[in-house]
Amino acid sequence: MELNKAKKIAGEFIQEISDLVSSVEVVGSVRREQPYPRDLDFVLIPENPLTFKVDFINRFKKSIKQIGNKLIRLSYKDQQIDCYVANKSTWETLKLIRTGSTNHNRKLCMKAINMNLKLKADGTGLIDKNGNIIANTEHSIIETLLGKYIEPYERD
Repeated sequence: MELNKAKKIAGEFIQEISDLVSSVEVVGSVRREQPYPRDLDFVLIPENPLTFKVDFINRFKKSIKQIGNKLIRLSYKDQQIDCYVANKSTWETLKLIRTGSTNHNRKLCMKAINMNLKLKADGTGLIDKNGNIIANTEHSIIETLLGKYIEPYERD
């Protein structure tokens, strides 16, 4: 689909789930401003983690394809939607990882390895060899690994 259509559908989906989440952001190829996104990706923090899955299922029961603790996949307005469930501590790193691109993420992971670090895709952040979190925001992770922040639309 074209980027403008993707942004429109993303906005409608955000409106539809706004009462279920405390935070939500479109990520993936839409956030990178790619002209023809294939699907829509979101990172979200449930408003009420204890009832979120039940509430989500009740709202989208006929269109859910997969539902787990970290990923919910559904069809919405004939588009595939992937929702990555975060919390306050994983929000920033999941936004980074789920924005991509795959090549950009590989570059970050390789740079981390070369620096004796590990970028945890589960949202934990950038970890040193002793298991300490040394960076867990999108800006701090990118700046630590690449020396400067790279805007989403510049990530190849």
